[in-house]
Amino acid sequence: MSSNILIPRIALFSEIEEPHDYKVFVYGTNNSLMIEADTFGDALARYLNEYNISQDMFARMTGIGQGSISRYLKNTRQIGQNEMLPFC
Repeated sequence: MSSNILIPRIALFSEIEEPHDYKVFVYGTNNSLMIEADTFGDALARYLNEYNISQDMFARMTGIGQGSISRYLKNTRQIGQNEMLPFC
């Protein structure tokens, strides 16, 4: 039995067009109050939405449990330095 896993094509940084507004590119807004309140979970959610990656797919790509990813997205779990490596 053959199963094909579709891995999303994520552009390299050098392939991305230079952003017109750095704050909007990184944080999704240029509102200072929203930027200060930005969390890792918020940034992860923007990334997953931008590349249309499900939590399950991201778990398989990184080796991080789907439950942990869910808690990051809900901002109920903080990410540690050692846990950050698979995201890079």
